[in-house]
Amino acid sequence: PWHWGSIAGITKDYINGFELFKDIVLLFGPGQPFLYNIINKFYTINYYSIGIITTIVHTLNLILIYVILLNLSNRLIALVIFLFIFSLVPYPQVPWPDFYSGLCLTISCFFLTVPSKEKNIYLFISALFLVLSIGFRNSYIITILPAFLFYILIYLFHTTKIPIYFKKFFFYFFILILISIFTLLIKDNLILWYEQGLGRIGEYKNLDSSINGFKINESLFLIVKFIYHILIPARLENFYFLLILALSFFLILSCLFKKNIFLKITNKNDKVFFFVILGIFGSIQSFNQYEIWRHLNSSISLFFALGYFLKEIFNDNKYLKIPIALIIIFCVTIFPLPDKNGYKHLSGTNYFPLRGFFINGKFMNNPKLYSDSNINFFNGHLFNEEHINYYNELKKTICNYQKIINYSIDRTIGYICEDKNLIISTYPKNDNRPVFHKPNLEFKYSQLNLDDNEVVIADKKFSNPNIKFKKKIYLPKYTRYTYSDTIMKYFDKAIYIYIKK
Repeated sequence: PWHWGSIAGITKDYINGFELFKDIVLLFGPGQPFLYNIINKFYTINYYSIGIITTIVHTLNLILIYVILLNLSNRLIALVIFLFIFSLVPYPQVPWPDFYSGLCLTISCFFLTVPSKEKNIYLFISALFLVLSIGFRNSYIITILPAFLFYILIYLFHTTKIPIYFKKFFFYFFILILISIFTLLIKDNLILWYEQGLGRIGEYKNLDSSINGFKINESLFLIVKFIYHILIPARLENFYFLLILALSFFLILSCLFKKNIFLKITNKNDKVFFFVILGIFGSIQSFNQYEIWRHLNSSISLFFALGYFLKEIFNDNKYLKIPIALIIIFCVTIFPLPDKNGYKHLSGTNYFPLRGFFINGKFMNNPKLYSDSNINFFNGHLFNEEHINYYNELKKTICNYQKIINYSIDRTIGYICEDKNLIISTYPKNDNRPVFHKPNLEFKYSQLNLDDNEVVIADKKFSNPNIKFKKKIYLPKYTRYTYSDTIMKYFDKAIYIYIKK
């Protein structure tokens, strides 16, 4: 309800005439609502269809990854690394902007590797898609810009000329970035773009800054947490990524302190050298939430470099079979094993099966347990009976009101009454307390009485003594695939309905 509802809901608001940034808080950037609004003209955007689109985006990314690997290595290496990447993230669990930024990043790398006499146009397209990756997720700017800077500094450190086509590539990128910034500025959105995106980084300090019961400085806690998850991965797939990240980091250190190694690599293929740097800095995307699909999208260029170096090192040598066999073993260990209660996962991932929920510790994955909800916003998405009853009860309770004010973390609720209701959206801060970014609206709905045509949906964190409690509705026992939201406290056990006093 949070991941899917927030993305689909933001787009529905945009389609219904609300302004980006000014009315709609964009935590990641304008890319998805802008793209979905275009797609909506010939394919209806809803809770279900954004999953279809994200799956297509992920599939296109995988295909393009294989093509790039094929350009940089050989068919065997490309196929094995492709299967390894697929086993790490076989499908997108959530329609998050990372998958869209990841595709843009891959397209950018593709146009850098395509041999052509018309190099300038390819360099421009490559720079354009790198900028688009920032448009889908604004935090990509703090991974791409440092990568550029480090690439330039290491050339200056070794007093070596930067290749002319990279100078052109950087020039195109910065021109396009400046155009993007200027566009935000003339639309009076630049400050809002920062405040709603990168400016929220300071909110992470509100998280629990303790390790093993010991309180530490908030800023230091974030750094320690990031390093901890990098060096002590909780899952096998994160461990595999750590191996590739560590090898890449060792390579860059070698290039930094050994000029002969630097010259040997850059003289043969300086694009691959750039891919290594871009991939290492891409791991910054996991600064707050360390998840394999997140850093796989932002650091995908590390795998392009891996394919290239495997080919260069082994060059059809018989010893090539050793790393190929290891990668295949890694693939096998990630996939699940069936047991009598469902599936056991050596890696701890819960990718398979695709549909199911727990009852008394037993996993239920019978497709017959699911049916359509008959709510347009969910069109095509199937729910179990408990979820369907939950949404039907909500619909009967709130859909007679013209304005729905949703203070709950369930981002789907404001859209179940179709388009006849004026939807006023809040956004969740990092302490999971939804608020309005407009002070006048926040003051009105959190402290004053409501109008006759208004209804507030909230959780137990909400408090306004000047409105009247109407009803309490319990959420379905499992709002996501596992128990995680019960443990992490994203969702309360119930939501509370309030009306005019």
